[in-house]
Amino acid sequence: MRRHEKHISGRVGDLIRAKRLKAGLTREQLSKVSGIPIYWLGRWERHRSLPDAAEWNNLSTVLTLPARPKTI
Repeated sequence: MRRHEKHISGRVGDLIRAKRLKAGLTREQLSKVSGIPIYWLGRWERHRSLPDAAEWNNLSTVLTLPARPKTI
């Protein structure tokens, strides 16, 4: 992962985690309601990878997320 991608993934991961916690959900609960595997949620929150457009949309159905950044 390039430096700028790591910076973006950190912001995205922090946003996902903050929104999840604000909603009062554990990763396991978010996984169940969004259909996204728990290990993917963990990777995103730990800045290991980035969600694609479909995954971002799945998260948006549960969490209040802004439009997917064009840089990811």
